[in-house]
Amino acid sequence: MHAKPLLLLSLLLFFERECTASTANKFFVDQRPNILFLMVDDLGFNDVSWRDPRMQTPELEKLAFDKHTVLLNQSYVNQECSPTRSSFLTGIYPHHVGVQDGVFQIMEPSGVPTWFKFLPEDLKTLGYGTYIVGKWHLGYCNESYLPTSRGFDKHFGIYQAMADHYTHFSGPITRPMRELAGGSDFGLDFWYQNVAQWGYGDRYSTDIYVEKTKLFLEEHDKSDPFFLYLAFQAPHFPLQVPKKYTMNCKQKTEDRRLLCVVYNYAQPEIGADMFGGGSGAAVRVGKYKLIVGNPGYFNDWYEVDATDINWRNADSYKPQGPLDSKVFLFDLNADPTESNNLAEQLPEITEIMLELLKEIGRSAMPSVHVSQADLRGHPSNFNNTLASGWCNYVD
Repeated sequence: MHAKPLLLLSLLLFFERECTASTANKFFVDQRPNILFLMVDDLGFNDVSWRDPRMQTPELEKLAFDKHTVLLNQSYVNQECSPTRSSFLTGIYPHHVGVQDGVFQIMEPSGVPTWFKFLPEDLKTLGYGTYIVGKWHLGYCNESYLPTSRGFDKHFGIYQAMADHYTHFSGPITRPMRELAGGSDFGLDFWYQNVAQWGYGDRYSTDIYVEKTKLFLEEHDKSDPFFLYLAFQAPHFPLQVPKKYTMNCKQKTEDRRLLCVVYNYAQPEIGADMFGGGSGAAVRVGKYKLIVGNPGYFNDWYEVDATDINWRNADSYKPQGPLDSKVFLFDLNADPTESNNLAEQLPEITEIMLELLKEIGRSAMPSVHVSQADLRGHPSNFNNTLASGWCNYVD
């Protein structure tokens, strides 16, 4: 790794793209830093050692409290994979990209429209080498949606939401899609330069991704800057980790112990000393309140985790009563638990905020998602892999 400054971004505050290519060129003309962006999938606000001492994340803590670090304490990401990733790579809010209402599913004939330029496309005009290791999840049914068609020189990893961390097989998440597809784990989703990788069975995904990250950087032309986007699968479910790490966590509940182990093992320093300095940032899911209608997808009650979310084992309970208002207004500084509805006390502010919300809705792009799975993409048609090349793309 050469002597250019390394800009390490663990999680990023996303803005709408305002600057032009000429502005970017002017900014970077004299000094182009190397950029290493780490995306941690499904890491909770309290699932780090400096917020919960029972969690063992020493490498993340080193980054969080480095003298050059900016530690962010607001919500800057969507609650799901595809909207967050599209925001990072386009610089545009999910509702302006058409991915605001969920994630791309297996056999879904859609992806982020190709008229949106991705970050690595801009960086390549500045002379950057561009690489992605890990999870993509922005559409795969047509090659035009794949990383190597969106500005990345090299890609190693998975196309879809999740895969077994050892077998690297994936399958539909929802029950209707599983029934339609004929199974839950039914297709290999492990790729290098759009070629299926069959030789990694029984090796843990984090180990492989760190190895490939080192390899990409070693092969990179040191006379040019690099942008490397490292998108770990862990701690996204399935919650799996090598057994030798399972004795280090002492949480009372089994799922919290398992999460602790996964978070500890998923850290960058496992197997390599790569991230010695730079600027890191953490993120909190907090004041993101632009929710209209039913906010539910996965509920965050304690003791409910992703592996058990669909079990019918909840106790019955009596409702406290009907909601007394269709509109809620909270002062989040004075009332962080959202217990005191101020909508009737402050009708003028309520009306202003409702109008702002309607304005946001009017500016939204229609969803690009397709709810019905397309069996042309069934892995049985592609040697049991989640291959591309079976749908038309939106240009």
